[in-house]
Amino acid sequence: MMRSLAVSTLLFTTTIFTFGQTGSSNKKGFLNMEQAKRFLQEENWEGAASAAEKILSQNPSHPDANYMGAMGHINAKNYNRGFELISNAAAAKNKKHKDIDFWMGRAFMGIQNVDSALFYMNRYKSKGGKRPNYTFGFTPDYYLKQLENAKKYMATPVKVAFKNLGEAVNDEDDDVAPSLTAEGDLLIFTSRRNSNIGGLSDPYDGRPFQDIWLSRLDTVTGKWRDAENLTKLNTSGHEANMSISPDGNTVFIYKNVSDNSGSGDIWFAKTKGDPTDWNRPKEFEGPFNSTYFETSACLAPGGKKFFFVSERPDGKPSYGSGDIWMCERLNRREWKKPVNLGAKINSLYDEISVTVHPNGKTIFFASNGEKSMGGYDIFRSEWVNDQWTEPVNLGYPLNTMGDEIHFTISADGKKAFIAAIRPEGLGRYDIYEVDLSDYDLVAVEGSESGKGVVPSGAGLSILKGKIINGTSGTLGAEATITVFDAETGSEVIKTDSDENGLYFITLEGAKRYKVTIEAEGFKTQTDEFYLGKRNSGTPFTLSKSYYLQTQ
Repeated sequence: MMRSLAVSTLLFTTTIFTFGQTGSSNKKGFLNMEQAKRFLQEENWEGAASAAEKILSQNPSHPDANYMGAMGHINAKNYNRGFELISNAAAAKNKKHKDIDFWMGRAFMGIQNVDSALFYMNRYKSKGGKRPNYTFGFTPDYYLKQLENAKKYMATPVKVAFKNLGEAVNDEDDDVAPSLTAEGDLLIFTSRRNSNIGGLSDPYDGRPFQDIWLSRLDTVTGKWRDAENLTKLNTSGHEANMSISPDGNTVFIYKNVSDNSGSGDIWFAKTKGDPTDWNRPKEFEGPFNSTYFETSACLAPGGKKFFFVSERPDGKPSYGSGDIWMCERLNRREWKKPVNLGAKINSLYDEISVTVHPNGKTIFFASNGEKSMGGYDIFRSEWVNDQWTEPVNLGYPLNTMGDEIHFTISADGKKAFIAAIRPEGLGRYDIYEVDLSDYDLVAVEGSESGKGVVPSGAGLSILKGKIINGTSGTLGAEATITVFDAETGSEVIKTDSDENGLYFITLEGAKRYKVTIEAEGFKTQTDEFYLGKRNSGTPFTLSKSYYLQTQ
């Protein structure tokens, strides 16, 4: 937060100083050059690129402006322009630019040319290059390891197909952080577009503030409808989506409130019954937020487990700047102490996002560790025999040598949604639907299910409804719902209805179940039913409400 304020102040004062000059363009060029250097030091990549572009508009061959502009653009993920500028800088053969081969390698990574990236990165290392500036401390060896991974994955691409969600969802700026409900009919995401609340731009980078948006699936046409701004969740500043709960009733939000913890925290909001009508966001109370950044959060089906990413150093071991943590619910209002998922999941680098599949046992997360093929990649791990399996890189082209950070997958595992920079995009990051018909990311051979999860390969269905106080006829009741396999009598899952009596459970389809509903002051109620399933598309959903009678 302090860095953002410092950069905002720098933007303001430098603009006034430049405006006050009435001398030659050389003075303006000098000021822009100094500004570009300062922005690089502040890690304001957009600002550095913009300052350099002002010089290049007057002198396209300026070697320093090409060099610094390239570093700004490459770090800002504007790879095509970055490649163009670093190529110009390399052609100038300026001996001051000692890291030119490194940045050529990074630029070739950005445009997905692995062989050329390897050539330049190796050449940089052979000349004694070790740790260039403006690289977050990453060394050539770090990138060479990722390039080896890229070479391997690109040689054996997975069979998937991408479809841009088009202008109904995407805009010319960043559209990221897609999150899907278990029923697959609501897609919530973060967007930077001029039609945000307040119509303002962040002075730090000159781009629109982020807002949270939602698109509904037209189940007749199979197309996503025009995105709607969730106005009750957004302000004139930044709000970003973390996830939407499987039942679609809760949204987790990233907010950075300066007079709160001083870092990005987890907030949440609950719907009033309509997916566009939400209560006012509140901080998510419990052992989650800290004075460090919490960048991602999601609730597992049944509401008993909560996964989140935090940069906190407490609760050692902590394996990198950002690690994935998990917290279990003690009761409706209390949580256990968060547990770090450990070295098998968390690398010595950064884990930055996490989502859990509606089956309750498969997590997908983004990491820039040495198993990545470049920047952040999406990985998968399964909960098997009371432990997490070794994470698996989802492979190329789901992952590239750029950054893949946000990923969500449908209940049937047949399609996913990912934010990516691709040639067919409308601008920067766009949201794509990915056809996974020939790529099984949910079922894992030989895995065994535990209590409360759906076995691998089984069809996923949904049981939902409301527990009602029978004496009132309308008011919801907080109750504990326990589901049993009707054939074996074994407990499958236990969960609670919320304060409004609503409950939502994902279960294996095409099976018969028994349920018991228990609530203080009410008679215990039992029921038995058959839960169907669908082989594809949105999952089969059974709605059942129960009226409780007083003892």
